[in-house]
Amino acid sequence: MKIIPYSTITQWYQEEYSQEESESVYGSPQEHLLKFYDVLASYPDLKTVLDLGCGDGVDMISLAERGYHVTGIDQSGEEAVLYRAKQKSLDNVNFITGDITSYPFDTQSYDSVLCSGVFHLLSAENIELVANKAKKALNPGGLIYLDVVANMKRVFRESAEEFTYSGLANWSAQQAQDFFTRLFVDWSVLELFSFHKEADWPVKEGPYPIDPYHWSADYVCVIAKNSPA
Repeated sequence: MKIIPYSTITQWYQEEYSQEESESVYGSPQEHLLKFYDVLASYPDLKTVLDLGCGDGVDMISLAERGYHVTGIDQSGEEAVLYRAKQKSLDNVNFITGDITSYPFDTQSYDSVLCSGVFHLLSAENIELVANKAKKALNPGGLIYLDVVANMKRVFRESAEEFTYSGLANWSAQQAQDFFTRLFVDWSVLELFSFHKEADWPVKEGPYPIDPYHWSADYVCVIAKNSPA
């Protein structure tokens, strides 16, 4: 299997998310995130959301349109996110440029924390680190959504060669489920679900630092709630 330097991922996201007026990569929230939206809406007292690894802000903008005060953090994408917020006259969107593995989040500062489509791009050590930081950032009685893109297989479309990026956890679905079970052992797990997905990447043409490829994976998703104070 070919190993590609992790720096390629960083380069890709910097190029994709630095385009202020570009459309979101996904266009609209993905179906598994809509399930989280529905659960969040069932707790009307929860008003603030922290989106870890927010990317191009598709979930930030969608949640802000629903009335939540949303803070997102990522290493790039501020211009694109704030541009879309301005276009929609949203003043409840805040972007922090930073690395989620090292940024010092305040303890008990948000009613809800979201981290989606991120953990498969981290080492096992950093998955653990970010997940625990997310828990600490949550207010008592708050809601958290996390997912792991597990059993990931990437194959270049032209050469049919399988590859991966260096330094990633590359968890199986069982490893992800076991991790979430351990992580939320003292919490109320409201949803723990999984599904299979395949897609071509990138989803649109552009001068990307990697050849087009096809990927398949099993998403493992959890929605959990901690105890009120």
